[in-house]
Amino acid sequence: MRKFGTFETPSIIFVTLMFISPCAAQGTSKPADVAPIRRLAEMYMSGEADKLRAAFYSDARLFAIKENGELWIIPFSQYLENVTKNLAVATSRPLRTIDLIERTGNIATVKVTSILPKARVTDFLTMLEIAGEWKIVSKAFYVEKTVGVETATPSPDPSPLTVQANTGNDKSTKKLEE
Repeated sequence: MRKFGTFETPSIIFVTLMFISPCAAQGTSKPADVAPIRRLAEMYMSGEADKLRAAFYSDARLFAIKENGELWIIPFSQYLENVTKNLAVATSRPLRTIDLIERTGNIATVKVTSILPKARVTDFLTMLEIAGEWKIVSKAFYVEKTVGVETATPSPDPSPLTVQANTGNDKSTKKLEE
């Protein structure tokens, strides 16, 4: 047996195969397609009731923390009712951006920021591919109250969208210009 440092050749081969085998078993994979996830996020961002119905899983839940620190769970049906009421009285639509899309296999997370006159809302949408169709299964959100309209305007040069796609052991991250 030939020695390399303090290790014998068979030990090196065994350790190398131990780390390579799981990677080889999964084969080479290319980054996951994020286009259907982006389309679903855009349907959500429209705020239109029919598009929201199509985008969300019927039993989806929304989550936030109340000012008193308690968990607030909102059924999708109640959320849809609130959106419909608010849309009817809204004088303007919020500015919304997709800040992050991350996908691994049949699960994805999308970060959306909404700028309103008196608040900045950060949403994290969890999506699953169910029977070949992507659906939003949950939304967790945070509302940051702002002083007024002057603080709620987006910066003139927003950062580009970050997309992360991970299938198997292949993870790629790329910046996309909107």
